[in-house]
Amino acid sequence: MDGKIDGNLKNGAFLGADLVSEVAGPLAKALPFATKGLGGTGRTPLGDNIGIALTVENGMAKLTKPLDIKLPEADINLGGSVGLSGTLALAGTVALTPQTIKTLTGGKVMPPEAIPVALGLGGSAWAPQITGLDIRPAALSIAKLAGTSALKGLLGGADIGKGPGGLLGGALGGSGGSGAPQPGTEGEQKAQGDAEKMRQQAAEDAVKRLQGLFGK
Repeated sequence: MDGKIDGNLKNGAFLGADLVSEVAGPLAKALPFATKGLGGTGRTPLGDNIGIALTVENGMAKLTKPLDIKLPEADINLGGSVGLSGTLALAGTVALTPQTIKTLTGGKVMPPEAIPVALGLGGSAWAPQITGLDIRPAALSIAKLAGTSALKGLLGGADIGKGPGGLLGGALGGSGGSGAPQPGTEGEQKAQGDAEKMRQQAAEDAVKRLQGLFGK
C-alpha cells in the first residue's frame, strides 16, 4: 500500500495516553517544592479540528507535516510515523502552559511562556510507551524561576551556573528508546530511527527555548 492522505480530523483524540499528564507527573515529582498533580484522563484530545497529511510507504503512514495541537494545558507538536500494524514512531514536544505550571507548583511559579519537554512515542497505538522523556531542563528552569534556594535543592547544593554550558548545558541525555520493543520490519526500523533523531532535535530546541527565558 502506498499513496497520500490529506484531510481534517474533527473532535479527534489519541486514546493511548494522556500526554499532558505523562509529562506533568514526572516534572512535578522532580521539583524540590510542594506541587500539585493534574490527574490523567488516559486520552489526549486533538482539538475541534486538526489538519492531517500522510504519506504511506513501506507499511508506515508518515506525517508530512507535524500535528500541532493547542490545548488549555499544553501545546503539543508531534511528527513521525504510524505503522499500518499500529506501531508508533512519533516524537516532538509537550509545552506546558504557564497556567499549568502554576497549578503544578501550587502557585509558586508562573513562567512568562510555555515550558517545553521533549519526548518520543513508541510501542503500539493501544499500549504506547513514552521514550526519551527528559524533564531535567524544564525542572531546572522552573526551579530557577522559583528562586535560588529551590534550584540548589534540585541540584543537591551544587554551585549554580558552573559546569559545561552553564545552567542548562548538558541537561540532555534522556532515555532514548530504552525499554521500547525493537521494531520488526525495515520500514519500522527506519521510522524509529527517524523519530529518535526528531526527539533529539526537539530536546535541543527545547533547551534553547528554556535558555531564552533568562535572556541567554
